[in-house]
Amino acid sequence: MNQAVRFTFPEKLTPVEEIIPSAIRENIDALLSPPIRNVGVKGMVKWSKELGRYPKLIPDNRELAHALVMHYVYIETGGSGGAIFRDIYKDFLAEAGDVMNHDGMIRASEEFEAIVETWHEIANGLLPDDYPALRQLRKIQWTINEDLETKGLEALKKAKKRAAEVPELLEDAAKSEIQDFLEFIPAVQKLLIEVSDMETNTLTALGSTI
Repeated sequence: MNQAVRFTFPEKLTPVEEIIPSAIRENIDALLSPPIRNVGVKGMVKWSKELGRYPKLIPDNRELAHALVMHYVYIETGGSGGAIFRDIYKDFLAEAGDVMNHDGMIRASEEFEAIVETWHEIANGLLPDDYPALRQLRKIQWTINEDLETKGLEALKKAKKRAAEVPELLEDAAKSEIQDFLEFIPAVQKLLIEVSDMETNTLTALGSTI
């Protein structure tokens, strides 16, 4: 289908000092008061509860292992900049704080450092070190992403070679590791509750200063 798109550009841009607080308030509202409980800080709590039901929701061990890999990708390597966009947001708040000379934004950026680390722990906990196949699946996703980011198209050949290991690793995880899902996933559930509280506290405090 062909489509014509017409753009209209304003002659005068809104000052960035006005845009930044508005954008931050909008983001705070989206995270703290989402329209549904599947997103924002409420979504983190809901996901924590749902994780415990995964063996019933996804009874096939190979599919469950694949789901954990996809969760890892979504959080760390799927174009989010790491830590499910929190790393980028931390840097944004720091830069915004400098532009606005705003202590609240700078303080929030500093607090987001711990939030970022917690999201890294969550992602790694989904494919934990104690399980060789799951650990290697995590390593492959991380390495492919890092190589593509730093080396571009030159890394494609190696990326394909590494990706070719995934099916066998999923089978290995399904045979000997996924049966321990309910043993290693409670740590992730706990971290999700913690990070929900951390983000709630940081964003509430930030919102009160804008």
